[in-house]
Amino acid sequence: MPWVAVASLALGVVSSLFGASASRSAEKKARRLGGLNASYIIEETQEQKRRLGFEQKQTTATTKTNIAASGFRSGSTSMGASHQSYLSTMKAQQKSEQDWLSKSGRSRALIAREGGNIAAQQMKAQTFGHYAKAGESLFGIYSEIKNG
Repeated sequence: MPWVAVASLALGVVSSLFGASASRSAEKKARRLGGLNASYIIEETQEQKRRLGFEQKQTTATTKTNIAASGFRSGSTSMGASHQSYLSTMKAQQKSEQDWLSKSGRSRALIAREGGNIAAQQMKAQTFGHYAKAGESLFGIYSEIKNG
């Protein structure tokens, strides 16, 4: 009967080692996917910034055209002080929007990368658990052989 126990424990060792291998593989995939997600978020943010910049240039050009079409002239410049102030405020707001988009994209990328790292750490813990279970089974085999 001790050989049945030894065989059962040996099966436990093999099963635990396969589990450890699968967990290790999942750990690597989790890290890789976290990094890929972060890269995609950065690329997406860059494209959003490009599109926003294009829209902002169109808005600025339209605003300047509307100011010029209004026929308002002040002194030797073609735009009055209030128009200059408006354009300056608009450009500051546009820069703020661009900056926020960059910051938001970096933050989302960091969260994605950290999510992958957390998942990888969980897989690493499972790997150690599988190795511990394999060691326990090996010790059981040793005990059965020694006492059996």
